[in-house]
Amino acid sequence: MKYEAFGLSDVGLVRSNNEDSYLIDKDIHLFIVADGMGGYQKGEVASKIICDSMGEFLRDLASKEAFEYTQENIRQAIVKANSDIRQKILDSPGLERMGSTVISLSFNADKAIVMNVGDSRAYLFRKNKLEQISVDHSLVQETKAAGIKKELPNQFRNIVTRAVGMKDSVEPDFYPNKLKLHDKYLLCSDGLHGYVSDKRIREILSNGGNLESQAQTLIKCAKDEGGGKDNVTCLLIEITESPKPSTESTQTITLTIPSKTANKEIIIEKKNLHLLFILFLLIIVYVYIYF
Repeated sequence: MKYEAFGLSDVGLVRSNNEDSYLIDKDIHLFIVADGMGGYQKGEVASKIICDSMGEFLRDLASKEAFEYTQENIRQAIVKANSDIRQKILDSPGLERMGSTVISLSFNADKAIVMNVGDSRAYLFRKNKLEQISVDHSLVQETKAAGIKKELPNQFRNIVTRAVGMKDSVEPDFYPNKLKLHDKYLLCSDGLHGYVSDKRIREILSNGGNLESQAQTLIKCAKDEGGGKDNVTCLLIEITESPKPSTESTQTITLTIPSKTANKEIIIEKKNLHLLFILFLLIIVYVYIYF
């Protein structure tokens, strides 16, 4: 599978430091955006720990044979990052409120896995349509899900309901997706989606140009049209070659068939449920004939 990727981060027009971090690791097909929280309490430290810790953990796994991304090993990676942040807090008094959101994307053959904690987002741009993949862990999203139509006051609109490093445990959500040729994924902090509408994002991604120019336009839009009140980070990943079908559905299954003299093992390749059904019918016939 071939793809292109480009990332860009900007401090914005108001803040003095950039608490966002991002990772592009094409060797293991891993992409991360983390938006640190804590202000003077070093949110940028938390976001960098996430990128470094997840990257190191998954690179170590990828160095072993037969590696592929699963929800479980990605969960283990973010649990490790959460633990690393908690340890940093213990070692550094005054950082008790340090934490970060995270959005990640990883590839297996023709499949993608998106993971999030907090309100950093993943979008899919396919056939000129923009779809939000991840669901925000935020007070705004919680009120929408509860059917409350009244908008929250401004002071409550940036509150996240989940974050990495804020507690001893972390609860990620996962969104598996099928990769297709020309798919374009956007990972971003709320410094982009909080100030630039989905409609405007779609327009920018529809206007052509390479990933670098599109990322620059997205950042510029967040600063110029949105006021640049927050740090803004975006990663763009575009699939440039048709992904090869995954082979993970092929498994080796061992079935033991009773015999008057000895147990016999039949090893089959699991291609689909239809073949399994046929095999079970054969087993029934075998037992009926010989017993």
